[in-house]
Amino acid sequence: MEIVDALSEDGLLRYYGWSYGTALGSYAAAMFPERIERMVLDGNLNPHDYQSGIYRDLTTDTADAFAGFLEACFNVTNDCAFYSLVQPNATQDLLDAINNVLEPLAQNATTSVEAYQTYFEFKTIFIQPLYYPHTWPKFAQTLANLLAGTPEPSESNTPAPVYGKAELALVGIRASDATFHANSSDEYLPIIEYTANVSPSFGDLFYTLWPSARWRMPAKERYWGNFHATTRTPILYINGMFDPATPIVNAYNASAGFEGSVVLPHTGYGHGIFVSPSKCVAEYIQAYYKNGSLPGGNVTCAPNMTPVELWRSTVQEEASDSTAGANGNSTGSDGGADNGTTANGGAEGGGKTGWKSSLAFAITAGTLAFGVTNVL
Repeated sequence: MEIVDALSEDGLLRYYGWSYGTALGSYAAAMFPERIERMVLDGNLNPHDYQSGIYRDLTTDTADAFAGFLEACFNVTNDCAFYSLVQPNATQDLLDAINNVLEPLAQNATTSVEAYQTYFEFKTIFIQPLYYPHTWPKFAQTLANLLAGTPEPSESNTPAPVYGKAELALVGIRASDATFHANSSDEYLPIIEYTANVSPSFGDLFYTLWPSARWRMPAKERYWGNFHATTRTPILYINGMFDPATPIVNAYNASAGFEGSVVLPHTGYGHGIFVSPSKCVAEYIQAYYKNGSLPGGNVTCAPNMTPVELWRSTVQEEASDSTAGANGNSTGSDGGADNGTTANGGAEGGGKTGWKSSLAFAITAGTLAFGVTNVL
């Protein structure tokens, strides 16, 4: 809010928050409701979970997101390298092929440190692709290579990314803001058991959240208040129904505390509207920033492309890029981040270039404060 004050304009906040940025938005709305002129929150954290540091429901929709990947792979047939390897008769055959590798690793994970590391190294490859549907073809190739025992293509010409700084910083920020800290593993175990019941297959994907429970450096200022307020202009919440990290139930839980706010669901996959652009969503956001209007009734938006259409479009685009490169017209490597993601999972391109057009109108609607940071 000090930035808003420094502008010496009307003192009102116009904000677009994504992922961790939605937690920042919830805090701002709770603390300064009379100064919220426009606020769109996309890919929502439950502010009560962020405040406590207990994330119970993050993986509510993760299994459905992964099912979408498997279904798309099955439907594009040989455009999916994993399909070509397994030759499935149903999507269940694809899942069985993964479980045949994963289950023995899981069973042995507690036998040694090495076994534990092997299990999580395999398991963590599932996280980022579920955030970014345009990476599904490459993810399918990675799975095929792993199951076939084929080494991944060398990236020796790609500079190694500086890994871990963003994640470690966010651990500190998140943990310092949290009001709950466990005094023993027994005190935290029920939380882990709860998340395992929410998603038996993916409950352990977000183990990076667990260290918050033992953090011993509280922030200088922590917000202990509630998230119930009537903002100057009601908040517009946007959330995918197949978001692997911020399920749509989070948006409804957050919206419940802010008078007049509305949740706009969309059926795109991935983490946030950036990666599943939707003309429908874009029009509602544009109307909101222009005149404060909110969707009415039981509106649900669809993405511009289905997962199958996006998959085939991505394959065609990569084939075209490869051809251009072979002809000497390439403008350079995408640096291993697929031109849409940073090495630590941020959203600079967010799925090729589609998200840029979906938000361009918002930038022209006035001065906006953006809170756009990955949840993990």
